Amino acid sequence: MRDQNLDRMERQEEKDVETEKVKEMEKFLKTIAENLRAEGIPVNDNCKIDENSFKEIYSEEEIKNDTERINFYKSKWNLEEQKNQTTGEKLEMLTTAIFHKFLKDKFIVVRSSEIDDVDRKVDNVIIKKGTNEEEIFGLFDAVGDVTDRRYKEKVEKIMERNKNGASLKYGFSMDENGKIQPKAIDNIPLFYLALPEKQLEEGIKNFEFNSTSEYEKKLFEYFILSIETQMKGLELRRDINPKCQEKLKFLKESLEDVFKKERLQKELDSMFEDDMLEIFEIFPLIKQGETLKKNLLKEALQDRLEYYINHISSTIESASQKGFKLDTKETLQKIHENLLSVEDFNNAKKIEALAKKEGIELKLPEGNKQV
Repeated sequence: MRDQNLDRMERQEEKDVETEKVKEMEKFLKTIAENLRAEGIPVNDNCKIDENSFKEIYSEEEIKNDTERINFYKSKWNLEEQKNQTTGEKLEMLTTAIFHKFLKDKFIVVRSSEIDDVDRKVDNVIIKKGTNEEEIFGLFDAVGDVTDRRYKEKVEKIMERNKNGASLKYGFSMDENGKIQPKAIDNIPLFYLALPEKQLEEGIKNFEFNSTSEYEKKLFEYFILSIETQMKGLELRRDINPKCQEKLKFLKESLEDVFKKERLQKELDSMFEDDMLEIFEIFPLIKQGETLKKNLLKEALQDRLEYYINHISSTIESASQKGFKLDTKETLQKIHENLLSVEDFNNAKKIEALAKKEGIELKLPEGNKQV
């Protein structure tokens, strides 16, 4: 029977790791916030829209009343609501950090104000850079509890709200000069970002301050696929407010390049994981038998690998022509290592040439030299 003290120690160790990672995320969001404020975007250190920056459209008394009312609500929350708030806070931080890492060049993704978070059940807002578009055109609601009836009810409520779209009291738009203008906004498409608690814990554990982990990449792919699926569902509906439809169309067009890139990335990764790995696993099985048959089968397998390598090369080239930079380093490294392990040096040279073209330096396994 497993020692209970050991279990407690491991749980405490996991908790300590998570605590440190949450601190890293807080520091990361603070860095983002400093950069956003330098661009004139009204956010606090938690990357939440700062309601105190709206004094030119709301009186100080109105903002103060909103803040005090929200604080009063939170003081009355029971233990379950407090736990949900803590989980939701972590999920909001994680989604904000991940979306910033992948979308920061073309989009601004920040957290809604504390007031809109509680009153309007909105967690994140998104706006495209450099378009002089009228206003925010997409909202996210992060959902951490995905296992029971409440999750289904919440999703149904979000879908129902999309008849007219969600609203923000503390939103902003860009004028024709790209200057931020605080304002209330209505008819904004709302999407839910659902993540089970176990995956949230993994996401926090795999968060990297100065780089992007593989798990973060998988989470971003998952979130983008979810948003794209929800968009397609909304397009089938005929009961959506025209203004909301207009913003949905613009959001889809704006994110289309992101969707395309993720599809190409998935195609690239699956070629190795679903197709090439299966071929590599056959090589050890042909070591015995007649020499002629072995050689013929080996050549056939190498031809098939060459086909996939050419397909990978064309996928990377296709992405490059569309202005996308795919994440190829790990996949090319794994293919190269497997090619060397089955002594397919001709195809290994092709992967080396492709990696060089991508500016990637392949690490050679111990005992192998450049071929």
